Amino acid sequence: MAKIKKTQQLTFPYADLDSDQTRQRVEEFLETVQVFRRFGFVRREATITHNASPQYHQRTNTISRSAEDIALWNVSKEDELQRKSDLLDKAMSKLNRIEREIVNQRYMTPDEVYDYNVAADMCIGEKRYRELRDRALFLLAFALRLEVYNEPEFDRRLTGM
Repeated sequence: MAKIKKTQQLTFPYADLDSDQTRQRVEEFLETVQVFRRFGFVRREATITHNASPQYHQRTNTISRSAEDIALWNVSKEDELQRKSDLLDKAMSKLNRIEREIVNQRYMTPDEVYDYNVAADMCIGEKRYRELRDRALFLLAFALRLEVYNEPEFDRRLTGM
């Protein structure tokens, strides 16, 4: 008798991908980096406001360290934004030239540019432009680990709920 080989079907992770949420996360990431590159980092500063009315509260014996908290936030936030910018540069280098150009023109320019403007500038049809844009955002989502998966739906009949 001949042995029967069992075959397994390959499953790809993007089958359960929530494309709308993933796209939103990538666009938010791109906007954050674009604003950081455009304006740099805006530091928080300590403010002292005088209040004419007395503040009655119980003693908690805790010391307020607002200057330290602000300094730590400034350092950590600036490092985080710089890390995001470097990570985006690495991810963008893995895209092909057309996808990189689409992302740069659509999301990384300071002007508000619409999809049809970018498609016209690049002399490609809107349908092809949307395909390339979606592919670029999809690849960036995986490169930046921003993908969002659908929660698996369970059958309520089986659980008795």
